[in-house]
Amino acid sequence: TVSVSDSGELAAIALSFAGSDWLRWRVRDLETGEDLPDRIEWSKFSSAAWTTDDAGFFYARYPEPPADARYEAPNRDMQVRYHRLGTDSADDPIVLQTPEEPEWGFTPEVSHDGATLVVTIFRGTDPETRIYVADLTSGIEALEVRPLLDRADAVYLHIATLGHTIYLRTDLDAPLGRVIAIDLDRPTEIREVIPEGRDALEQAALVGGRLAVDYLHDAHHRLAVHELDGRHAFDVELPAIGTIEAMSGKPDDDELFV
Repeated sequence: TVSVSDSGELAAIALSFAGSDWLRWRVRDLETGEDLPDRIEWSKFSSAAWTTDDAGFFYARYPEPPADARYEAPNRDMQVRYHRLGTDSADDPIVLQTPEEPEWGFTPEVSHDGATLVVTIFRGTDPETRIYVADLTSGIEALEVRPLLDRADAVYLHIATLGHTIYLRTDLDAPLGRVIAIDLDRPTEIREVIPEGRDALEQAALVGGRLAVDYLHDAHHRLAVHELDGRHAFDVELPAIGTIEAMSGKPDDDELFV
């Protein structure tokens, strides 16, 4: 996998080795094409989430397995760590670990404004997820990850976080999917943004201050755009009947790529 920093100057690159799921991370200077000395071992099932200052990134890894069981050791006790460029990865601080729940896995993301760390927690292939968050404005040293949605009672997929509002796609009380918003200062209050409809809501992206939503309609996809208060703005005419495989863009972009 590859994760490019916000400035576009650096890329965290993960390579698998020995035909396994293990990943070795390195960092490439995209201007010179040269790799920095940073190396990270024993990562698996992980992306990299850069802080907006390009100083480093969050990633997930496991404890180093015994030498005689490197490819047979069970996937247990995952950790979220932060790697600051130019430092020894052995000293990377542990941001989140749950020894009482050794089967939990973590996907870290950093909000577009760099103010919030959002961690999606999964357990194996169970569809239900949890969402934890942390305030990044006080620095990595003061980081305190706290539960936001901790019941694993539904699928929760992070769309974007703007300021103190997190937008999520969920099937909570909505088998076909809907979009909700939560104020991080009032985590018990869930606000419905886009209600469940007659079509399955399969993807959502927050781009250009609006929500682009991909629906499955009569066995093909349709694309609608909504305001952040949920009001339908317009439908996007697609060139033909087909499937939207992916959507990408950032909250302040004026283009959505599909």
